Amino acid sequence: MKFEYDKDADAAYIYLEYLIQDGQVKNTIELNDNITLDFDHKGKLLGVEILDASKVLNKKTLMEANTNGGKSGLTQKSYLLRFSNSPFFPYIIFNFFGG
Repeated sequence: MKFEYDKDADAAYIYLEYLIQDGQVKNTIELNDNITLDFDHKGKLLGVEILDASKVLNKKTLMEANTNGGKSGLTQKSYLLRFSNSPFFPYIIFNFFGG
């Protein structure tokens, strides 16, 4: 798992599979104006795009995003729980991780 944050674009991407190959994303679901989920042809969640990330994610997570290569030793679920501090980050994402 890898987490990247582009401060200029104020956008973040959580790679659940890194690197996503060209053409690997076969389905994209927009949960709301800020959150988009990318799936492969089998329905496996590959990544989560977060727009207006500074409004959706906590500052500590954003500051750590690009340190240590954006890699986290946390599990997928605990990683998401750690930085979901806003109603803009819907609970439905946790269901994709078996939560």
